[in-house]
Amino acid sequence: MDNTQVGEAFAYARAHKKTLQDLSSDAAREQVYLAVLLPSVLEEAKDIEALGAPDGEAEEVNAIITEIERAVKEGEKDPGEIDSPSGPFAPVNKLTKEYGFKTCSEIL
Repeated sequence: MDNTQVGEAFAYARAHKKTLQDLSSDAAREQVYLAVLLPSVLEEAKDIEALGAPDGEAEEVNAIITEIERAVKEGEKDPGEIDSPSGPFAPVNKLTKEYGFKTCSEIL
């Protein structure tokens, strides 16, 4: 999670009267993923799409965006697998790293 997502997780915890310790359970973590993380990641994909791809790189950028959208849908179905090394974001992480993203090549 990036700093914005962490802040949103804290806000979610406060709004739902949960402590950080409460968020450490699998069920609570999954609630945060569904309420905060997945919508944030999807919004970031939309922002990337709105920027447009550099000349000659539309295919790669569109593949990343499509893969993010797929991963979010998959994560919504099974939030317990979101942070698994072989979870729905593994292909996204691979594509972003291959594309050259450094600091955000690991979505999750």
